[in-house]
Amino acid sequence: MAKIIKHLTVTPTITAGAYSANDNVGGLLKFKDPDIDGQGTIVGIAVGDAAKQDAATDIVFFSSDPSASTFTNNAAQAIADADLPKIVHVENITAYDDFSDNSVATVSSISTKVDFTEAIYAALVTRGTPTYAATSDLDITITVEFDE
Repeated sequence: MAKIIKHLTVTPTITAGAYSANDNVGGLLKFKDPDIDGQGTIVGIAVGDAAKQDAATDIVFFSSDPSASTFTNNAAQAIADADLPKIVHVENITAYDDFSDNSVATVSSISTKVDFTEAIYAALVTRGTPTYAATSDLDITITVEFDE
């Protein structure tokens, strides 16, 4: 059976300014492709950082909409107890490759099963204190593998 690889990118609207440690970055993220419906596996993540802040960040993936929680950009992230069972993976992003004025972090050792019937929801939580220059300084790309 052949594998189909899809790269899904979200550019969250973030604060052009400072964040405190443990703040949500960009609200609730939603990854969806109208051509995808069914089971897949997240096999990689890339975080593009146009401001070259290289902030340690956790990306938290949910199996369904974490509707009991509030995801307010640039505010302390508190995930409701009712949404804890929806967490399917937490990836710690800590190592960035720097270029002249931007950076990227990649993780490829993931094998998290997900259901794309609805969408994949995620949240970014900074563990550092980045100061971004523009509201579009971050791009989050997940690589998802599907059976054909």
